Amino acid sequence: MGCSAVSPTAGCSDYCSRGKVKTMRGDIANPAGLRELINTTAFKSELVFTIMTDDISYAVPVVHMHLNMLKLGFEHFFLLSQSEAGCTNLYSAYEGVMPLPTCVWDSFKPPPKTFNVLELLWHHKHRMLLRLTRLGVNVLYMDSDTMLLDNPYKYLKAPGPLADVRYLGTVETTTGIQASFFYMQNVAPDGPISWMMWDVVEMGLRWQDDNRTLISSWGVQKPEEATMMSF
Repeated sequence: MGCSAVSPTAGCSDYCSRGKVKTMRGDIANPAGLRELINTTAFKSELVFTIMTDDISYAVPVVHMHLNMLKLGFEHFFLLSQSEAGCTNLYSAYEGVMPLPTCVWDSFKPPPKTFNVLELLWHHKHRMLLRLTRLGVNVLYMDSDTMLLDNPYKYLKAPGPLADVRYLGTVETTTGIQASFFYMQNVAPDGPISWMMWDVVEMGLRWQDDNRTLISSWGVQKPEEATMMSF
């Protein structure tokens, strides 16, 4: 990785945070940890994040995504890891190569503990989106195999065409929303978007309690194969 790959972007927008925020590494399950994340890494009430498992192979797309953020001048970026081990593995891959990103994990383990690794991470992703937006943070979430080709804030903020949009997502099917890209801004803590995200978090838990019987009754998958994202 050459130095040019992580050099600050010239002519950056008002939301370029390179060198203006701090990094942290820690558990955000409790309110204090979440507040620390916001206080150290958020910039102008904006955060960008992605998720990763403890598998070191996840470090490759994550590093590419981080480089993409740095090239655009964004450092208000964090990684939500499966556990502390994921952050440890990632930092070992970064050591001496490039600036370390903020890396956090959520030690909250929801009952009935029947989520597989990815399902639990998806649950934590939606929970993170809900918690941050309720605290007044605008959040851009992208899967780690995604990259930005331009500064998104040119379009998301005034005078851009999406400045008045509170929730931005992408369509995956005629009946479903792609869960790999979200942007939420100026969300009312008791408004419809907050309630929608609360329902997504709660729905996954209730389906697990039901042993996925409801999903299976739709003919989607067998109970032992169904996932919380199979609807």
